[in-house]
Amino acid sequence: MELSVRDFSLRVFWVGLFVFAASYYLVEHRWMPLEMGLLFALGFLAEWRSVKLPGFGVLNPGEGFYLAASCLYGPLAGALLAFLSGLFWDLKKGKRHEVILFNVGWALMTFSLAGLAFTVGGLLGATLVYRLVSGSLQAHGEKHFSNLPLQETVNHQVKETFLVTPAVLLMCYFSMTLLELQAGAVLLLALPVELVYMYVKTRELSAQLRTTLRELESTQAELVATGRKAALGVMAAGIAHEINNPLAAAVTNIHMLKMLVHNSSAKKSMGLLEKSVERCQDIVSRMLKYSRKTESGSGVPCLLPEIVEDAVLFCGRKFGPEGVELKLELQGCPVVSGDPTEVVQIVSNLLANGHDAGGSCVTVGFQAADGVVELTVEDDGEGIPKELQTRIFEPFYTTKAVGSGTGLGLSIAQGLARGMGGDLKLSNSRRGKTVFVLRMTEF
Repeated sequence: MELSVRDFSLRVFWVGLFVFAASYYLVEHRWMPLEMGLLFALGFLAEWRSVKLPGFGVLNPGEGFYLAASCLYGPLAGALLAFLSGLFWDLKKGKRHEVILFNVGWALMTFSLAGLAFTVGGLLGATLVYRLVSGSLQAHGEKHFSNLPLQETVNHQVKETFLVTPAVLLMCYFSMTLLELQAGAVLLLALPVELVYMYVKTRELSAQLRTTLRELESTQAELVATGRKAALGVMAAGIAHEINNPLAAAVTNIHMLKMLVHNSSAKKSMGLLEKSVERCQDIVSRMLKYSRKTESGSGVPCLLPEIVEDAVLFCGRKFGPEGVELKLELQGCPVVSGDPTEVVQIVSNLLANGHDAGGSCVTVGFQAADGVVELTVEDDGEGIPKELQTRIFEPFYTTKAVGSGTGLGLSIAQGLARGMGGDLKLSNSRRGKTVFVLRMTEF
């Protein structure tokens, strides 16, 4: 029958209390107030300075001082020091009552049994019993408190053993040696505790600074891109004004020529010329449309089929008879909310990446459900290696040759998508299939 968390904690507590009481009758105890006080102070400091090491667990040198007390002054001394110090920090951190009961039982049982083992097998026997009892209790504790499989918690404790046990054994050995030489000398062990703590915290701060630096670089890149886009908007507006007038004049003159010319072949040529000029007017009109920025925080209706067509236009001759095949499967696509300028920038980037992937076809499709629309861009290129997939959205990271890419495209595109309340992610990538998903909300 599976025990509840409360029943499990109570059972550990009562068993620990029983072992603690039994040790009083089984082993002789020596009460050395000064030495025990020094070990308690060091254990208290070590509890305060305990650090979590990724992949290994919590490094708490204080257990070495409690183990030394159990070996030198009897199981009752070590268990009492561990109980008092652990109880203070558990109450200060506001831990649940069940966790506090378990930790009290763990401290009493672990260091009472370790002290008993010292009388039989010396320091090595005490360390072995300490680690077996502590690891077993912690594994079952993680299982009950975190709802993890027992095998997983046991594996975690085994991995932690390789780091924790040597540290605890060293602290215990040096504590016992220094106490035998001179009681006050044991305070020297506060130095390595502080040095380990400062080393680990410095590494954590360094990692945080690197993360912050990458975020700042990403923000700076987005600001630069926004500035360039604004400048291009001004240029596009100027180009539209300067080119539209000559184009309008060209259309007027073509109409006049078509009325004056009666040769069928010439009229056909005039018709082709008229269509070409109208295409130029259409391109200028679209450039002008995307030069206007939507007000921040206000989403407007976006027709994804039209935006994708515009993005294809801006990609030049990359797709079509002279380039990679492009399949658009957007019939029935719902209207989404967003900034057309930013959406066309995101789609243009995804299409360009799909073209550069080395495949023969890029497919644009969609999925819609529960007010969410996911635009998918799939290519049949080389794919992205698994070890690189977690880095492709990092600023300045690129797999392209020097001079062929800045590494900002996907980073900026993801930032724009999230700024509109959506997201951009890599859904799948293997050789012959890479799928990017742009997630947006229906308008």
